[in-house]
Amino acid sequence: MTSTVEKYLKTLTLFEFQDGNNRTDGCTSSELAERLAVAPSSVNNMVKKLQAQALVDFEAYGKIHLTEKGRLLGVELLRKNRIWKAFLADYLNFSWHEINEIAEQLEHVKSHKLIARVEELLGFPRFDPHGEPIPDKVGTILVPLNKPLSELAVGKEGYVLAVKDSSFDFLSFADRMDLKIGKSLKVLSKNSYEGLIALQTENGTHTLTEKSALNFLITCPICVKGKNCGKTSCIFSE
Repeated sequence: MTSTVEKYLKTLTLFEFQDGNNRTDGCTSSELAERLAVAPSSVNNMVKKLQAQALVDFEAYGKIHLTEKGRLLGVELLRKNRIWKAFLADYLNFSWHEINEIAEQLEHVKSHKLIARVEELLGFPRFDPHGEPIPDKVGTILVPLNKPLSELAVGKEGYVLAVKDSSFDFLSFADRMDLKIGKSLKVLSKNSYEGLIALQTENGTHTLTEKSALNFLITCPICVKGKNCGKTSCIFSE
């Protein structure tokens, strides 16, 4: 299997399983082309090849869906990618800005024994440095309760569980805003007209746009463990 085929499978997996094991309705050729930054004609040609290998189901002008075979391969790639990210950050001291490109090279390593040893060395982490869940060996993806920061009401408190945008520019912005994984915050005010949200973080107050806030996933430190905390300040309370 070529690295290009693997890249398509991993991207389709990200589309279909963006809410954990609750599969979404696949994606269109144009959506896939946009995500991969390639021409639609390139996507159409590759999808035909994937369909011939029984890795996807696709009807002309419809949605692209992974087959069970394609899903297993895609989740395995996602698992390797996120384990490598954790290794690069935890053991080689790469910053969360740097790990994406390197992990995308390492995810194509075929040795199952190697990735198992790396996972064991890391202590079987559940999340990568960007807060994304690492699929287990049977392909289950655990996604804790969360809400986009943009949906939090004034007075609500929580901590950053994950980021949806892992680009260098966005992660640099998150650093400046003191909104790295695990950082606590409280919504102080919201200006719907200007689309601005004021936050209290561990090192002071910050203001960001609703567009930026959409990329931060927030959870409650108690509710994330499966127990409702019952606090009025909780992001999951009415």
